[in-house]
Amino acid sequence: MVKEIYNIFIWIMVLFVCSAFSENYDTWSYSTNIIINTTASGADVSGDVVNFPLLIRLDASNFDFSQAMSNGYDIRFSKSDMSQHLYYERERWNLTASDSSAEFWVLCDTVFGNNNTQYIKMYWGNTGAADSSEASAVFVTSNNFSAAWHLNEDGNETALDATSANNDGTANSFTTSSDVSGVIGIAREFDGSDDYLQINNDIIKDVLYSGSKKTTLSFWVKADNTQAAKHLIWEGDITGNGWGSAEELHFTFGACPSGTNINDYITLYFGDDGDNTNGGYKVHASEAYSDTVNWHYAAVSVDNSNGSSETAILYVDGVSVDTSTGTVQANFDGWDTNTRIGRPGTNERYFDGILDEVRIANDVRSADWIKLSYESQKTDQSLTEVKQTSAA
Repeated sequence: MVKEIYNIFIWIMVLFVCSAFSENYDTWSYSTNIIINTTASGADVSGDVVNFPLLIRLDASNFDFSQAMSNGYDIRFSKSDMSQHLYYERERWNLTASDSSAEFWVLCDTVFGNNNTQYIKMYWGNTGAADSSEASAVFVTSNNFSAAWHLNEDGNETALDATSANNDGTANSFTTSSDVSGVIGIAREFDGSDDYLQINNDIIKDVLYSGSKKTTLSFWVKADNTQAAKHLIWEGDITGNGWGSAEELHFTFGACPSGTNINDYITLYFGDDGDNTNGGYKVHASEAYSDTVNWHYAAVSVDNSNGSSETAILYVDGVSVDTSTGTVQANFDGWDTNTRIGRPGTNERYFDGILDEVRIANDVRSADWIKLSYESQKTDQSLTEVKQTSAA
């Protein structure tokens, strides 16, 4: 209860600061409107989504980088009526002779469903502006973010958590060339042999056992191998390697609905000792998946809150593809690996491929939230449009 009250207090303070934060945009040389289109011609999302990190991409086709500071410090965002500064994170600002591009995450209090008239404003062109990028004000813990890893660091460096929870991931066995092009700037390549990220907290256990008892996991993935079992996100017993030989929850390539490994699936498994041979106990949501060429967005929500059964809903590319309900017998006593990205408890079954934008939430994100995330982040998105530049 104390933690919940604290989180509410922090969120109230963030809202207060957001409302109070103001700058005189008359001192900025340029501005533009960014249209947000959730109708069928855009993202095709029908419901409103609140407190949403909206991805804004800039490149030479929609932005003149010569008008901004060389480091991007003067970029700002506000509500359409300029009444409120919008918190943002500058994930990447890349200026090269061959490619000028940038990615920003902007916290929007509401993205309205089935709407093509909503817009926010962007400002730039102020050489005296200080850097205002603040990741933890966008990926706010009281907005149910437990962790968010952009995976945009150098290949062998710690994967930094964008939230204030500081659930950073220690890099194990990566090299300096493990950072590669992703869906959103830079991503992390896992070699399928010994690469993984180790987080020093049981993020999922803390949520499902003693917290909200709800979680949502999501990421972008480009797989090199979809055979069973290649683990993407894992928590559980250090002796476990998948499919219920020990207490565990994992988001994995492959499936095992009745005790036999099946290749070319993507699966969320939540179970306890022996659950794999007892179909009514485990939660096993899966979908056929064999693509080793293209990027896909995968997400799964797990609800452990009703005390009698657990439900997982699996999404691929913003669409719900499977639902699984069971009575998991896990008491969480054996969960001792903390959160891992790329490997299970034992030294095997490493993920082989590329991951980008891995997130863990301590809530069941709505179908509209997940669809909007996919539509906002995919490279051929039609959700946002940066309009023609005008003088501020």
